[in-house]
Amino acid sequence: MTRQWEPGACYLPGAPWVPVLTAALPPAAVSRILRSATTRVWRGNEGIDAGRVIESIEHGCLPIHVTKAARLPPRLSDAVRALVMTDDSGTIAPPDPDVLRSRLDLVAGAFATGALERELTTISDNR
Repeated sequence: MTRQWEPGACYLPGAPWVPVLTAALPPAAVSRILRSATTRVWRGNEGIDAGRVIESIEHGCLPIHVTKAARLPPRLSDAVRALVMTDDSGTIAPPDPDVLRSRLDLVAGAFATGALERELTTISDNR
């Protein structure tokens, strides 16, 4: 991703190919990374990870889940749509800073009202 997104802090929490291997960094270190980040990006084929979303927003960075378009539920709110970037090619360019800021504002507003958590729970329950 660094070719498209440029260098930045990167942390892989555990190893997906070794399920028993857990995160190596203590929570305080992860918190420092998130506070210094503008975005937190992860790729996955499962539903949107509500824990990552909430943790990211609480630290002031925009969570972005990259997935294939076919994996998304048919109807999503604008706030949840702002959390997702679809990619069927294997490469994805970052949005410009103004788009990132407007996405974070939209997501943070929905988070403040509780609407975001409710929708993420509904999406997770319907998988």
